[in-house]
Amino acid sequence: MPRFAWLLRYGLVFLVAGCHLPDPLNPIYHEDPTTYFPADPALQVAQAIRAEDAQALDKVFAQHPDLDPNLVGSQGVTFLFWAYAHHSVPMLRALVRHGADVNRPLHLPHARPQSQGGDWMEDTFLLNIATKGPKDELLVALLELGANPNAKDYRQEPALLNAVYINNYDRMKILLNHGADINGTDSGGGYGGLDAG
Repeated sequence: MPRFAWLLRYGLVFLVAGCHLPDPLNPIYHEDPTTYFPADPALQVAQAIRAEDAQALDKVFAQHPDLDPNLVGSQGVTFLFWAYAHHSVPMLRALVRHGADVNRPLHLPHARPQSQGGDWMEDTFLLNIATKGPKDELLVALLELGANPNAKDYRQEPALLNAVYINNYDRMKILLNHGADINGTDSGGGYGGLDAG
């Protein structure tokens, strides 16, 4: 069986098997920007992102040349993640122009059951989140901006496997067309038979 056909056939099996995927798509977009960026000039950047005002964003960076475009706000939220949460491709592009790194790991909180120790943090990449996200255009934009198509999250599972888990053929195709490795491995060393071809 061709490997891509294997992905399509067994993607649904992963879902039926009840695989749990953490949901990092916390709807932070409805929060006040001060929740994550309480002080200027970072707050001004966050406000410009919310308004999708590239000129205002450019102005803040021009006035504050030492401002880190990869600055990490409260709860691990970066400017890029804030822009992604607002579904703004123009702001993703504007931030990358100012030096934001689409391949920088995100260190985000995730609620773990109290029986397992309460809150914990998970490392992931924006691309892994976008693979399970609401819009194909966000995934495409990140890949076009240089995101690694083989990025692995804290479970060492590649973005392509996330697309398999949600049985999303279009996302699989997007990732493969941008260089995702169909033979990439997860934390168990493979896709459970994918390499058997």
